[in-house]
Amino acid sequence: MSTFDPNGVGIANGNIFGFPYSEQEADIVLIPVPWDATASYGKGASNGPQAILDASTQLDFYHPKLERAYETKIYMSPVSKEWLDINARLCAKGMEYISCLEEVGEEKAQIFIALLGKHMGVVPKNWKTEAGVFSDTNPRTVADITSPETLLMVRTWKKAEKAAARDKQSRPLKAKTSK
Repeated sequence: MSTFDPNGVGIANGNIFGFPYSEQEADIVLIPVPWDATASYGKGASNGPQAILDASTQLDFYHPKLERAYETKIYMSPVSKEWLDINARLCAKGMEYISCLEEVGEEKAQIFIALLGKHMGVVPKNWKTEAGVFSDTNPRTVADITSPETLLMVRTWKKAEKAAARDKQSRPLKAKTSK
């Protein structure tokens, strides 16, 4: 502690507040967790530990009940590159899943609207627009099944679309990525 000046400018030495302690000397060890893989709205929390470390040398270490708070032996472990990589990989995977759920969720809602409109007489204003392609006369989904014959028509139509590499909405199928 002989070179540490609590009244001086913080030295960016890789430790929180520029404290001169090693992990072995510390009474308190901070373990940064760079994680935001489970955040569903906005990313960036995984950068928090490094941002705190970077900003800490600009701050005075103060506690109202400790006259010499700067003598508290604190060490912050380095931000783990391994955990940053794990977080990035799982964020990407999570966004892929969320995107898939949102896409499938919207499609299911459109099919349900078509089912209500075609078979139940529930036809609010713009139902065909909201149902999208599922409001047309192509035998695409459960919304088009009214008999064993129409079930067969839906199955035949789906097989033809699959053979043509198209989805239920007649869009080209997305290429599957290997995992």
